[in-house]
Amino acid sequence: MTRHGAVATAWIGRIVFAALLFGMPRGAPVHAASPREAFETALQRWDLDAAEARAAELTAPAERDFAMGMVALYRGDYVAARDRLAQAAARAEGTPLASQIQRYLQIATNAASIFAAGPRIETEHADLRFASDKDVLLAAYAEDALRIALPRLEAVVGVRPSAPLRIEFLDDPAKLAQVTELPLSAVRTTGTVGVTKHGRIVMVTPRVMLRGYPWIDTLVHETVHDLLVRRTGNRAPVWLQEGLAKFLETSWRSPEPPPLDPAVAHLLRRAIQRDDLVTFEEMHPSLALLPSQERAALAYAQVETMMAVLVELHGPASIDRLLDAVAAGRPAEEALAAAHGASFDDFLSTWKKTMLARTRNARPGRLPSRRFRSPDDPPDVDADLLGDAFSAMGGGKARKHARLGQLLERRGHLRAAAKEYETARRAGGRAAKDPQLYRRLGRVYLELGRPVKAAPLLDTALAALPDNASLAADVAEAKLAAGDLEGAHAAAMQAIRTNPFIGPVHCVLARTHPDEQRRAEERRHCRPR
Repeated sequence: MTRHGAVATAWIGRIVFAALLFGMPRGAPVHAASPREAFETALQRWDLDAAEARAAELTAPAERDFAMGMVALYRGDYVAARDRLAQAAARAEGTPLASQIQRYLQIATNAASIFAAGPRIETEHADLRFASDKDVLLAAYAEDALRIALPRLEAVVGVRPSAPLRIEFLDDPAKLAQVTELPLSAVRTTGTVGVTKHGRIVMVTPRVMLRGYPWIDTLVHETVHDLLVRRTGNRAPVWLQEGLAKFLETSWRSPEPPPLDPAVAHLLRRAIQRDDLVTFEEMHPSLALLPSQERAALAYAQVETMMAVLVELHGPASIDRLLDAVAAGRPAEEALAAAHGASFDDFLSTWKKTMLARTRNARPGRLPSRRFRSPDDPPDVDADLLGDAFSAMGGGKARKHARLGQLLERRGHLRAAAKEYETARRAGGRAAKDPQLYRRLGRVYLELGRPVKAAPLLDTALAALPDNASLAADVAEAKLAAGDLEGAHAAAMQAIRTNPFIGPVHCVLARTHPDEQRRAEERRHCRPR
């Protein structure tokens, strides 16, 4: 047998290193009986110092180079990872191990290229890298959120990072696929914008989304994934990780998670009634691989509300008991049942009854969706003016007047647009409460220099559309013009958490931010309309 053949045989017939990373069974703990097994266990737990020490003990050159290259990849030293993995690939050429090495070599090569010229910013809680210098303004807001979130997450998850979190921002969804092995088709289908893998958090900048997205919530969501790897030794299955991450993603801004979006609540209710829930098996290995944004939204609603019901029934300590059991190697369903004090089927039955009761008034609606920008999208046009903003109104005179108002607004005929919008509002029916109509009418009044009239209309719309960043920006401008500095600041920060690339928002913060140094920074980003 050749040296290459001996190396390959050593990795075959057992759970090899690469298989561990993408499909390590969750269950009995791994008992390290050799440097190789000890290395795999340490890397699985993201204990990189221990992994490096065990990698150095490996005797087969290709195996050692592979392991050391993986440690470099997990540390974010992509050039070193690329070079070491290339060396491992050359040594393992012609063996089954070579194809595994090539997978990670491609990731390291892609990452080294993507971040070669990008800026890097280190804060107290984060080590941030950017594919583009256009996105560095995200750093200050990310640090603000992590400063608040980490103590709150520690109180629930029971662990805190010992070093700044590694966070990477990409400026193209294709790059997310290149550094995570997710298919680009899956990224686009499910609107995936964040992944925690290989020792770091990777996110797409909200700058390349048509309407932005709740990127700070996503950052905290991914931080929960990072903490769960450390808390459980990477033994928590996808459904449990996603449930806790979704349940806790807004903890940086609210002590309680917000209620389900009405359309998502209806989707969950219908799935329970029709026995069409997303199974745990379908969720594995990633919700990003589900066939549609609708199925992904349903899966998130299921697992988030399961965690919420568990905490409501048994208190926050139930999460600690659940994670202790998973970390000890107990299957997650059994661990949840033990935290509940009854069988897992009993918990599911209780959860279903609870959610059916809470969603009894839910009605069909447009599901929240994410869309990446395309070259055909006008760069400086309010995305809310694209397409038919008033489809929820149904037919009739109200919608006719509203659509005419939208057309007039697009063409800059603001007084005429306001007249049509007011006519639509007086028509009653759905139009009397339509948030998009309030949003457009408020925006027109703001542009006409009537902020006092605009503010209550925009406030009403924002209550129904809290993640609409351009709407929150309008509220901020209207309140600032009306002299409400506190309200203006709150609305501006609401816009920031979804899309900080709206220039006028920074003009508001340059006037309202409580910190003098930050006001100066905001002035640099200010771009008046």
